[in-house]
Amino acid sequence: MGSPRRLKRGIRFAFLAAILLVGVGIVWSQEDRAPEAGKLPAARQAILAGVSGDVQVKVNGQWQPAVDGMTLQEQDEVKTGADGSVVLILDRLDDGDRFKVQKESTVSLSRLQQGPQVGTKATELDVAFGKVLVHVGKLKENSRFEVKTPTATTGVRGTSFGVFYDSGNKTTDLEVYEDGPVLFQSRAIKAIAQETVSVEAGIKLSVPSYRDPRQIPLKPIPPARLKEAVQEIFAVRRTPVPSIVKVDAVYNPNSGK
Repeated sequence: MGSPRRLKRGIRFAFLAAILLVGVGIVWSQEDRAPEAGKLPAARQAILAGVSGDVQVKVNGQWQPAVDGMTLQEQDEVKTGADGSVVLILDRLDDGDRFKVQKESTVSLSRLQQGPQVGTKATELDVAFGKVLVHVGKLKENSRFEVKTPTATTGVRGTSFGVFYDSGNKTTDLEVYEDGPVLFQSRAIKAIAQETVSVEAGIKLSVPSYRDPRQIPLKPIPPARLKEAVQEIFAVRRTPVPSIVKVDAVYNPNSGK
C-alpha cells in the first residue's frame, strides 16, 4: 500500500484530470462534436489547378501570378485575362466542390467557412464580372453554396451550372446543366429581394438589373451549347488535385522577384 503523501498526490492528479476532461467536453459540445478522423478542418481552402494563360491571384492584398498548387482562403481573389482560366478545387478533395473561372473574369472567395456540425459548410463566390462554371456535390443539411453578382444571388444544393455577369449592361445570366434546381434571387430590386425563381436542368435565365426575374421567361439551353457545357463541367470534375505550393515560394514582395 502506498504512503499517504503519494495517495494524496494520486487523488489530486485524478481530480485535475477529471476537470480537464469536463472542460474538453464543454468545448466540443459548443462545436456540436469533435471532428472525426479524415474530416475537414475549420479553416477551408481552395487549391488552384489547370492554370492556363494570364491568371492573377490576390493574397494578403498582393496581386501575383497564379500557379498550380497555390492555395487561397476566404477573401482572396482570382482575376483572369483575355486568354486565362483556372479551376479552383475546394478543400483539396478529389470529389469535392469546384469551379472554373473563365477568361476576363474577377471572382472573390467571399466566404469559405466550416459549420459547427461535422461536414457542414458555407461557400460564397462573388463574381465582379465574367463567368464561372460550377460543380457542387450534394450538400449536407445546413450547408449552402451561393454565387453572387452585383445584381443577383444563385443558390444550390448540388448541381452543375454557369453564372455570367456582364458589367456593361448589368445583366446576370444563369445556365443549369445537370440535376438542379438552382434558385435565383435579385439583389438589385429590394422590393423582391426575398422572391426566388427556380431554374431546372437544361434551362437558362437572363435577367437585367432593372427587371423582376419572375417576369423573365425561362428558356431551354440550345442543345449544342448544353452539350459543350456538360463537356466543360466534365473536364472541370476530372481536373486532378495538384501538390501544394507555398505562396512565398512563388512570390515574395520583399525579394524583388
